[in-house]
Amino acid sequence: MASANRYPGIDPQILRCVRHHARRIRTALPWMEIEDIEQELMVHVHRRLSRFDATRGSLRTFVDRIARNCAANLL
Repeated sequence: MASANRYPGIDPQILRCVRHHARRIRTALPWMEIEDIEQELMVHVHRRLSRFDATRGSLRTFVDRIARNCAANLL
C-alpha cells in the first residue's frame, strides 16, 4: 500500500530514502501503519538534518544511517 503522507518542501532524495526504509521496517512490524513509520523516520531525519556535512558523506548515506538507527529503536 502506498503512503498517503505528503511532505511539501522536502528534498525528493530524502523522501525516497525514508519511504524505502519505511517499507522495509513495515515487513518486520506488520501491525504498524506505513504512514506512522514514515512520520517517525521523518521526525528523526528532520531533527538531525542540521548536522549534515556534505564534506563527510552523501545525503543518502546520512539519511540511511538515521533510518537504520530509528528502525532498530522501533524493533
